[in-house]
Amino acid sequence: MGNKVKTNYKGKTYYYLEDFGKDNGIDSKTVKDRWFRGHRNPEKLLHSRKIPFKFKGFHKLTYNRTQFLSLIEFCRNYNLNYRKALDLWKKNIRDPQEIKTRAVIKDKKTVLASVKQSDISNIQKIVNKHGYLTSAQVAPQTGIQAIKIRDQITRMLAKQKNNMGVLASDIVEVNYSASERTLDTKNTEVLSKHAFKPSVVKHIKDRLSIVNKPSFKLVPFENDNYY
Repeated sequence: MGNKVKTNYKGKTYYYLEDFGKDNGIDSKTVKDRWFRGHRNPEKLLHSRKIPFKFKGFHKLTYNRTQFLSLIEFCRNYNLNYRKALDLWKKNIRDPQEIKTRAVIKDKKTVLASVKQSDISNIQKIVNKHGYLTSAQVAPQTGIQAIKIRDQITRMLAKQKNNMGVLASDIVEVNYSASERTLDTKNTEVLSKHAFKPSVVKHIKDRLSIVNKPSFKLVPFENDNYY
């Protein structure tokens, strides 16, 4: 059986495109091709004539009540692979949730390793010019891996608990200029939408000083997360 999806037609819910096509007299290959080019309307999936494909280069999209003026801005905000996202967009797949799911960066360490050192230095200079620090700069000052520090941004924005001492006020959205956004780098993740205030270093160190005390004990929650 093929990829699991969900579509409703004439009061019936289908979870596989093969079943949808078979029940409605359309070749499953045709249905799949239309689905993965972005068509979700059952009538279009079952259309007897060929559906013309026209690519429009407008990348505006809205997700979680936030409007993004470009696809690259959307990818930067959610740490997505821009090339994958653009490929989906060109295939007429415009649903933000689907892009977010299918354009995920599978191996962040590999992606970051492919960035030129000159690009990393330029990015740090740009962020520092705004008075903030990158996760790569916070890491050596606190002894915590940069990838774990970056994860705190995701956790805090999702309003999840963190055990590192980072405060919501430590995370800021960087207001990049147009020229800064055109930085010549293939890595769309590194020029992050958010950065850290210098105060984050003290807050992390304060937390570490408590955790490293001999008398400190980890108290488990019911879901096995630790406080």
